Amino acid sequence: MAIETTNLPHNVQTAILNFEEKKAAYMQLQERLGSIHQKLEKHRKSADAMQTQSEQLGIQWRDAFRKNDGELTKEIRAMKNGETEAREFAEEYTHLVNTLEPEFEQCQLETAKARQDHLSALKNLHDVYANYQLTASAEILFSLP
Repeated sequence: MAIETTNLPHNVQTAILNFEEKKAAYMQLQERLGSIHQKLEKHRKSADAMQTQSEQLGIQWRDAFRKNDGELTKEIRAMKNGETEAREFAEEYTHLVNTLEPEFEQCQLETAKARQDHLSALKNLHDVYANYQLTASAEILFSLP
């Protein structure tokens, strides 16, 4: 149900515009928050996967090294290098997470404030419109004989 806003008084139109602005700001911040959250989760999962891979490669090359009686082979060296590489990637992903967390927390605060503003504008719109409807109804009622 659409309301024709051009027939409404100025204060109701202003309340509608304010509500729409607050809603748009809130929706935009919600999208940004969701995007940052997805990045954080992706980087956390990547860090965990790399850490797990590093640990597994570490176990494998050490086991192969012992079974080979301390003799280095290309395969053992490749596993050791893979362990180091995976550990370094895990550290980098963790660094990315640590870099994004303050931005995520700030965005959470901004989104909460925008939500509060949005709900406040909605309540104000309800109050202003209800007052307008009550006044208009009273005028019609009192104009009757």
